[in-house]
Amino acid sequence: MERINEILKKYFEGTSSLSEEKELKTYFNGQNIAEEHEVYKAVFQNFVSEKSEQTPQITPIKAIEKPKRTFKRNIFLTISGIAATLLLMITTARSQTLSEDYVISNGKRINNSEMAQKLAEEKLSKSFSIINQSMEPMDNLGKIEKKLEKVNKVSNIKDNNKNKTLK
Repeated sequence: MERINEILKKYFEGTSSLSEEKELKTYFNGQNIAEEHEVYKAVFQNFVSEKSEQTPQITPIKAIEKPKRTFKRNIFLTISGIAATLLLMITTARSQTLSEDYVISNGKRINNSEMAQKLAEEKLSKSFSIINQSMEPMDNLGKIEKKLEKVNKVSNIKDNNKNKTLK
């Protein structure tokens, strides 16, 4: 009984040998199984039924033959390739002509890139000047804060001097 408990412990830890596993299988397939081991009986009797099972025979799959290319099929593939190439050439040529640089200003199209760049720079400078004008109050606020800090420092010094004289 003690031997079976040791082998079971080894079996569930995964350290049992093949001979010990055979010993367990014969023990659980026999008639004299202790009550405490009845729980494991189903596990080891299952191995007997697996032993009688056979793996199914695997039949090799025959290679599928490719259909032979006929004359009509060859012509169709050739014409399709030519059509695809022509379509590709037309779309790339068209996209190259459409990629001209131009600007629309006051409803007029301007194709001259130098003129377009000049207009863009003017618009940007106007935008920056508007931003700078809107930021002027913030600059003034910063100047006022600096003046207030100086005034506070001076008043703190005067208060400290008064406190010293009072003491």
